[in-house]
Amino acid sequence: MILSQKGWFRAHIAPRIFGLWGLLFFVPLTIIFYPFYIFFLFIPDPYKTYWHKKTTYLYMSCFLTLSGCRMKVYGKENIKKDVQYIIAFNHNSFMDVMFGLPFLPIIKGTKFLSKKSMMLVPFLNIIFASGAVLIDRKSKESRNTSIVKMKYILENYKLSMAIYPEGSRNRTDVPLTKFYNGAFTIAVETKLQILPVLLFNTTEPFPPDKFFYLWPANMEMHILPPHDPYNIDVEQLRDNVFHTMYTYYEKHDKVLSKNN
Repeated sequence: MILSQKGWFRAHIAPRIFGLWGLLFFVPLTIIFYPFYIFFLFIPDPYKTYWHKKTTYLYMSCFLTLSGCRMKVYGKENIKKDVQYIIAFNHNSFMDVMFGLPFLPIIKGTKFLSKKSMMLVPFLNIIFASGAVLIDRKSKESRNTSIVKMKYILENYKLSMAIYPEGSRNRTDVPLTKFYNGAFTIAVETKLQILPVLLFNTTEPFPPDKFFYLWPANMEMHILPPHDPYNIDVEQLRDNVFHTMYTYYEKHDKVLSKNN
């Protein structure tokens, strides 16, 4: 009986206490950093993206520390200094952009592709508007326009571009869902390498099916060796990257499960 009561407290009460604690420091942190993101709306790239990443790194470092969470990064040696990449992330949490991109060790900064509906989310809307290429996935015209914008940014500002090729959050029990072609089309056309990056445990602090919930968690980012876009078509590059990420995720997730 006592054990079941402890389990119930851990599952339902303790995360809400942490959630209240998180709200108490999230609000002042956001008030402090929000003006910087408004300012970023009015400065040009590549400076905007460079300072956006620096600011978000500081913002999220404070947030993760105060919430008892950690982000550990593996595979930094797979990123070469001053090299542009098309970065393919897996996507499990609505906070993947905030948890992942700031800790990716790319010096010049990284733009990211995000759905236009993020503009409806208070606070996050300005953060995304100042750092992302926005897309309405239901509109073919918007999808085509976003590809043109991304190619322009890659060619003119020499930044990297982060894309979530699953298209939306993976709510299934499999490591990855089907990849769309966009990231791989851009890689083949611009001759930039695809850098696969896997995030683990990013749903632990904020489970998608829980409300007003926060739980300290150890999250991980694994940067895998890049894939060359030379002498390969879009579909084959997509399938190769998918297989690499799926296999690695499946293997490492089992290791994490055993350790936990």
